[in-house]
Amino acid sequence: MPKRKENADLVCNIFLSNWLFNKPITDVDFFRVIGVAPKTQRYSLLGKVIYVLESSENTSFAKYTPSESENFVIGFLEDEPKQTEYSVETMKVVYEGKQDLPPNGAGKRALLELIYNTQQSYLKRSGYWKGGYHVMYPWKWENVHKNFNMFRGPHFYYHILSDGKILLVLDTKTHYIHSEPFLNEVYRRGRDLKWFEEEITEKKKYFEAQRRKFRGIYFHYILEKENRPIDGVDPRPISDIMIEVDRGGKRCLACGKGKRTGEFP
Repeated sequence: MPKRKENADLVCNIFLSNWLFNKPITDVDFFRVIGVAPKTQRYSLLGKVIYVLESSENTSFAKYTPSESENFVIGFLEDEPKQTEYSVETMKVVYEGKQDLPPNGAGKRALLELIYNTQQSYLKRSGYWKGGYHVMYPWKWENVHKNFNMFRGPHFYYHILSDGKILLVLDTKTHYIHSEPFLNEVYRRGRDLKWFEEEITEKKKYFEAQRRKFRGIYFHYILEKENRPIDGVDPRPISDIMIEVDRGGKRCLACGKGKRTGEFP
């Protein structure tokens, strides 16, 4: 049953599973990853392996690293894998069959990642886009003011407790974008974009003063339903700027179009 936790500043929904992860999960499909180097990029490299496997096998996967030298990608396949070996950059990925996932620290991390990836994949198929690691928003916005459009979607967090129960904290998060396309703002404020360069410079200085990393000013990219940071200005006309995007494993070119974003809790 869901429980609602309240105090003066916090309201959230908490769900507790009846199922316990206190014994090994059987029939988990294991892919061993060989040649993960350098070790400083271990998790980003395994992330590339996950991207390839998910595109090929059409299911969710997660990283499983039981020791410093062992690297696996795990998931649940309904049938035999479409390929038993993959090559990803300089890495070799080999299918090792169905094995048990133990309820230790590495196993819990892998299970949590698999739950997150599965949940996000389901929501994407249901018409949501990823607004953050724990946040998804519906594709269609609501107009709340002549200057702003609003997205409202689930903000979820999973945790495995010491007794093996899975805890889900579920809340909503609101995300705003300017209703005016950036191209209209360019026409209104000046096509030379000097005003935007000045805005980027001011933002950089502000972040540096707070010892924070500046990633850019975020825009909602309408064609891809995602937020993208912009940290510089290209002097060419917007209509001439072609952006490479990924559409179902195919690389495509699309004209750059977007709207400024702003986010509030």
